[in-house]
Amino acid sequence: MCIYNLITMVREQVSGIEPIICADQQDAVAYSCGVLTERTKAHAEMYANLGVHWFVEEGERSLADATVSAGRRIGTWRLVFSGGQMKLVWADHAPEGPSQKSSPEAA
Repeated sequence: MCIYNLITMVREQVSGIEPIICADQQDAVAYSCGVLTERTKAHAEMYANLGVHWFVEEGERSLADATVSAGRRIGTWRLVFSGGQMKLVWADHAPEGPSQKSSPEAA
C-alpha cells in the first residue's frame, strides 16, 4: 500500500490535505476523481471563481507544516467551463511534460 495526498489549494495556498491509502497511483487518481466529482456537483462554479484546484502527490505529508511537499506530484485537477457546464480536468505531472486530458468519470 502507498500513501498519496489530495491537496486542496485556494489560489496558491494549501487549504486542505486528505490522505489516500491505496495500492497504486491509478487508484489514487480514480479515488480523487470520485471524491471531487461529488464535492463539486453543487458548487463547481463557486470553486472555480475562488481559484480552487486540487493536486495529488505521493508520500506522507506532515500536518504540522502543510507547506512542505510530501514528495512527487502526480497531477492536478482543475475546474473548466466546457460545453455549457463546469467539469473536472486532469493534468498529469509527468517527467516528459504535462498532458491534459478530460476525465470521463468527471464529465
